[in-house]
Amino acid sequence: GRRDSFAILGGPANDPRSVQRIAGFRAHTDAARLYSAGSWFVEGGRDQAAALLAEKPSGVFACNDRLAEAVITFCRQQRQPLPPLVGFDNAPIAERLRLTTIGIPWGTMVTEAANLAAARVAGGTTAARFVSLAHEPVHRLTA
Repeated sequence: GRRDSFAILGGPANDPRSVQRIAGFRAHTDAARLYSAGSWFVEGGRDQAAALLAEKPSGVFACNDRLAEAVITFCRQQRQPLPPLVGFDNAPIAERLRLTTIGIPWGTMVTEAANLAAARVAGGTTAARFVSLAHEPVHRLTA
């Protein structure tokens, strides 16, 4: 599809997580149209799904999996084709919906935090450090 016809379904406009996810997607296609759900929940996404899909985007990035669920639900209810769709979080709903998503590396994050806590409890005095973890694309084929 055309790079200028992508759509982003964002969460709350002032939430740093939504802002960063939008910026990350726009780093690849800055012409994407932004629709703000105003929340992280299905209900907020449902309110924006009609307007977003009326533009016939060549693909949709939803800033979390619940917002992606809203797009899927709307398409099913309206019996219209679902455009290529990617969520974010890899929440349990993503697996049930067979949604391709960008997963937060929870296991690695917990391991890093536990290692840091264990080192401090053991008397470690190393300087603070910043750990950046890569997100994990989770590819699923919709049924």
